[in-house]
Amino acid sequence: MKFGQQTIKVTTIALFVGAILFQFVVFGSCLAQSFSFSGKQKKNALDFDLVKNLIIIPLTINGKGPYNFILDTGVGPLIITEPTMVDTLGLKVLRNTKIYGLGKGEEVEAFLSGEINVNIKDAGIKHIPTAILKKDIFNLSNYLGVKIHGIIGYYFFNSFVVKVNYSTKRLI
Repeated sequence: MKFGQQTIKVTTIALFVGAILFQFVVFGSCLAQSFSFSGKQKKNALDFDLVKNLIIIPLTINGKGPYNFILDTGVGPLIITEPTMVDTLGLKVLRNTKIYGLGKGEEVEAFLSGEINVNIKDAGIKHIPTAILKKDIFNLSNYLGVKIHGIIGYYFFNSFVVKVNYSTKRLI
């Protein structure tokens, strides 16, 4: 992939994420999010994989997994790019939405959910706002050569300061 194509792909992802964030701002999530560590723990460290300069972290969703997610703190809601996850996770309460403004102006269909609970090691959040794409338009797994299930960002990590140590491939 050439530099110009990478720029277009990154710009498309940024526009898409902005459109999803707009959906959550306008329509809101009905459930309050709650973040916690297990036990009396106040901080944690997590190993990650670095693929094409993207941080890949394992997480569990509703007690299932682990699933590989790209860490992007510029993203608000959890974005699941793998459509089969709806059935895998047994999700029932979903809102349909259409997101515009990507690529050649084609709409992207997605589900919105507030019934997702995410754990990364001993840290967890309940009812994280989530968008689940009905079609994997980003094809991140093929691009990175690793199975990618989605993107995680701000809503999970906004409760604490995250230090990224690239040499040891650890989040602290």
